[in-house]
Amino acid sequence: MKKIITLILSLSYLQCDKFYDLEIHNNTDKTINIYFADGETYYPDTLLPEANKRLKEAKLNKTHYETSMVQWGKILKKLPKDTLSIFIFSSDTLNKYRWEEVRRDYKILRRYDLSIQDLELLDYKVYYPPTSAMSRMKMYPKYGR
Repeated sequence: MKKIITLILSLSYLQCDKFYDLEIHNNTDKTINIYFADGETYYPDTLLPEANKRLKEAKLNKTHYETSMVQWGKILKKLPKDTLSIFIFSSDTLNKYRWEEVRRDYKILRRYDLSIQDLELLDYKVYYPPTSAMSRMKMYPKYGR
């Protein structure tokens, strides 16, 4: 009986789905919003989408976990340039302006254009503001500005 229970538990463990997290660490004293360009717009097109339905939130000094059942490398391979754009917005800006204005005037805090190599180097942990480990990665405005 003990062997049967062990076998059942082992089989159920093998059936468990695996999840892959991409962490966005908000190291500021303000809430930020995040948009992952993996559905409506893709790099090298860095225009903001027409609607802001998919914005995520990271409270001050907190982490947002973007969880996928697909490995991030496989997701990036399906994107036109193997690059994931991540847009960071000030929640204050989003509360003050209509989305059309945010989109037209490109009112973003930062845009990261990250390859799978970038994500692996960062151990799937992206920081706002960017850290020195991110200094050579593609971003707008450039690191240090």
